[in-house]
Amino acid sequence: MDAIALRPLRHGERKPVLDVFAGLSERSRRLRFLGSKPRLPERDVDWLVDVGCCGREAVVAIDEATGRTVGLARFVRDADAPEAEIAFESSTSGRAAASAGSCSTSCGRWRSSRASSASGR
Repeated sequence: MDAIALRPLRHGERKPVLDVFAGLSERSRRLRFLGSKPRLPERDVDWLVDVGCCGREAVVAIDEATGRTVGLARFVRDADAPEAEIAFESSTSGRAAASAGSCSTSCGRWRSSRASSASGR
């Protein structure tokens, strides 16, 4: 994998979410979900693809050489409980995570600025 393209996940777009989940190793799933998760329940998929409004956004990472979805970053802007998470399929996690470092850094900045705003600082 030489290059990764990032694009927004479209509201209701299920395939990238399911592709990334399918690419997670059993160990990655166990650590992420705190237990065995052989499949992603429909209600979880529905929640993950509900983006583009109300402060919920997601970005898809695509291997430019193959067109395959290799990662997903999700952000929830909520003053009480902001969230940011990134998942990459297991076969590309080291390379893809390094390529997505700027996304992770931006999430951290966004999260600290939201925390400061919420506390009135």
